[in-house]
Amino acid sequence: MNKERNLEIYRMRQDGCTYKEIANCFEISVERARQICIFLQNMNLEEIESELYQFVVDDSSQNFTISLYNTLRRAGIDTVGSLQDHIHDINEHPENYVYIGTKGRSYLNQKLEELAKDA
Repeated sequence: MNKERNLEIYRMRQDGCTYKEIANCFEISVERARQICIFLQNMNLEEIESELYQFVVDDSSQNFTISLYNTLRRAGIDTVGSLQDHIHDINEHPENYVYIGTKGRSYLNQKLEELAKDA
């Protein structure tokens, strides 16, 4: 799955393209085009395009990372900078972030390490 591709699919649908036209353009099934559009329709597009969403949500493990993203938002963390500010507290006091499990903390630490290397 590709976030940019899926957003383009959604935008095409919003612009009036049929599922068949979208499917032909992206060489996917009509049903897959419909599923992508329905999924994105149920989400806030501004949120999907946000820096934190793009940082946290991994296409290969989307169910896990969308859940993690939603948990961060409920904890008041809405930017990558805010996540960087809170990661020490998340690691040191996991009891305050009960919905971010060990796997989630490991994933966030890994993503932040990758970000630091790229900087």
